[in-house]
Amino acid sequence: MLYIKFKIQDASKFEDFKILYNHIVQVRQPGFKFDDKGLVGADL
Repeated sequence: MLYIKFKIQDASKFEDFKILYNHIVQVRQPGFKFDDKGLVGADL
């Protein structure tokens, strides 16, 4: 189980967090395949 606790001080960073969280969830799905593109749509 993964547990992350922190405060997002800048509301605009919440969008970045949602992209990262979605990636974390996808990686844990059975049959997930990594590609060389990294986080698609993320400008982190």
